[in-house]
Amino acid sequence: MKEMSIKENKKQKPFSERLDTATSLSNSQLFVKNFCNITHQAQDFILMQLKLAGKKKKAMRYTTNEKLLSLSLMKESPKGYRLLQKIFNLPTKRTLNRLAENITFDVGINDNIFKILKNKAQKWTTKKKLCSILFDEVALTPHLTYVESQDEIRGFKDLGNNREFKFCDHALVFMLRGVCSKWRQPISFYFCEGTTAAVTVVQILKEVVTRVCESSLIPVAVVCDQGSTFRTAINILKRETERKKNLNEQHYETYVDGETVSATMKTTSEAVLLIDQLFGSVDGSQRDSVKGKLRGPVKPNSNQFDFWNEAKAILKNIQFIDKNSRRAQKNKKTYKVKSSFS
Repeated sequence: MKEMSIKENKKQKPFSERLDTATSLSNSQLFVKNFCNITHQAQDFILMQLKLAGKKKKAMRYTTNEKLLSLSLMKESPKGYRLLQKIFNLPTKRTLNRLAENITFDVGINDNIFKILKNKAQKWTTKKKLCSILFDEVALTPHLTYVESQDEIRGFKDLGNNREFKFCDHALVFMLRGVCSKWRQPISFYFCEGTTAAVTVVQILKEVVTRVCESSLIPVAVVCDQGSTFRTAINILKRETERKKNLNEQHYETYVDGETVSATMKTTSEAVLLIDQLFGSVDGSQRDSVKGKLRGPVKPNSNQFDFWNEAKAILKNIQFIDKNSRRAQKNKKTYKVKSSFS
């Protein structure tokens, strides 16, 4: 075998002849036309093979684009990549793993992914932008892992903005998937201890939906399993949506003649309930505090924040109707006086 390879090397054409052959091929109109019609990835792959032909393994050097192309092939099918390595000149698995270590994925929403999605979505049609948000929990074996590239220990409960030194045994993962086209992209993950609380799921889902809309995509559905926590979270969102819908259809008025507390509210009890909830939401005492209710100490994940935002919108729209004053009776006109809340 050694003698045969030596004979083949001796029969190899001189460099000048090979250069002339390559020059004539590159000047061929058929080659140039067909080469320009193939994709950029195919062009990079062909040029990579031509560049590395005849070089030793340790003398091969790859550009960043060539490594990224090879990394995508390896991630698609590691077994298929091992076969391609026997046929073509491709980077080793170790080289690609070192490149992948430079890509950081922190807990929570990944800003880099949404930047790329936003740039890509600008070229998409409206039909391709339609997507659904999928989320689910997966069970994990509690353990600790040291991430050398980030100098960080993973394995504790981590919700992105709140990390606790408790072993996590579940991961909550969010992913986008095209409705009318076959594309999908994981966008965030969280480490949890046990099943994630419904209030936390609602908070995370609101943040995810906001970021998806900001990236020019159009979310049309939320998909999850029938777990009790997820059902509770969806019901909370339904009630909030219905409440906001009713509030947006109402304009608040107040009479002082004793006839009606609020003519635009369906019942007086709703007005009384709103004021009662306002006072209860600022009562931070431990006494009479109930989990999930507005009364009690304020925490980062408390329900008070969402309620206060809704209450501010309601109070800004409140107007006092003046139709019994001397000015109103004299001019036979109803005056609207803005509230001091706005």
